[in-house]
Amino acid sequence: MGCQWLGKGRIGALMKKIGCFVLTSLTFLIGTSFPSSAFVSAPRNPAERNMTQAMLNGYDEATWAKLMDNRLEYAEIDDLVHNFNPEISAAWKNYQDRRLEIIQNIDNLSAVKRNMDNLLEEAKTNEDVEEMAIYAAQSMGLKAVIDGMKKSKENLEKPISSSNASLRTAQAQMSASVRTLMINYKNLLLQKELLRQTIELSQTQLTAEQVKVRYGTGILSDVQKLQVDILQTQSRISELTSNELQMKRSLIQMCGWNPSANPEIGDVPQVDEQALSSLHPEIDIKKAIGNNYTLIEERHGKHPLNQTGRTAWETREAQMEANLHINLQELYQKVRDAKNSLDQARQGLENINAQLATAQVSYRLGAISQSQYAEIQIQQKQKELEISAAKMNLLLAVNAYYDAVNGNAKVE
Repeated sequence: MGCQWLGKGRIGALMKKIGCFVLTSLTFLIGTSFPSSAFVSAPRNPAERNMTQAMLNGYDEATWAKLMDNRLEYAEIDDLVHNFNPEISAAWKNYQDRRLEIIQNIDNLSAVKRNMDNLLEEAKTNEDVEEMAIYAAQSMGLKAVIDGMKKSKENLEKPISSSNASLRTAQAQMSASVRTLMINYKNLLLQKELLRQTIELSQTQLTAEQVKVRYGTGILSDVQKLQVDILQTQSRISELTSNELQMKRSLIQMCGWNPSANPEIGDVPQVDEQALSSLHPEIDIKKAIGNNYTLIEERHGKHPLNQTGRTAWETREAQMEANLHINLQELYQKVRDAKNSLDQARQGLENINAQLATAQVSYRLGAISQSQYAEIQIQQKQKELEISAAKMNLLLAVNAYYDAVNGNAKVE
């Protein structure tokens, strides 16, 4: 599309050049939104020269200090991903740079318009009708462009809009992935510790069985089985250790640390099981529809003007909402299943604890051997492992449900 500007001589040429540049920039930038708190490492203009890094990024000093320390906290994941994840932070920075560019364009064009208005006043003073018409038209054209860019700028500064839906979706998905990775990482550490304790108990059991074999009261195959069990458990610990290092490296990189860094990894929260009763898919679906990134983009996109097109669009949106409802119900069922699994694991631990208490008395009285007592202790550790895994699975299920309610869910 060509750009036509009223004007003559150098002014007309300048206006044509500026006008084409502005319209091209406006076409590219219009409708794009930017967050208010993407990571800023240094002042971007004189007004920010005396601001601290916390202020530049929209945080109070205490919160920023915690984000910048050498400890990864579960509650900080959203902020860490937004500010420091290589892909997400770079994407937001690009949007911010474009926002600053359009602000600069507004300032430049405003200066040109002021000059044009001065020329218009001179033409009025000189009663030059032709010049008055030229400068008035150019001033009006500039005002229209500037007003359009200001409107675009207002849209750019909205933290949530259809135009940044894809980036917000990517950020939400990245944060969800980091939370899942951190939960699995902490669960792995718990598994390692419980397996280590299991080996200690198995070693005790093995020693007791070896003594029995030496005195002719034991069975060699029992000793061999215990030795195999210990080796398998040690192998499992080695495998977990390898996975642990890989998981931690991925986890810290996704939150902005260098792969060679060694930050502390904080604890993951426990699910508030009393609050599970407040989950209601039939009620929460309204919030999920309102927050869903894909549906927001669909609602704010260009809609067909003809009746046939509108009907098709409305049908498609209704189907998306219905799909989201089904997905939310499935996620809720996963929460219920995870809670039931945890309850069953707790019941299993309660039963084995009762057996262990009885075995402890029997062992002190000499009614059972040390090996038999150690076997029940090992079973108790296995039940603790089941509890640990069940708690983590419940947390993952609850997270997935809340992610869907907060907008990060598929509508296919």
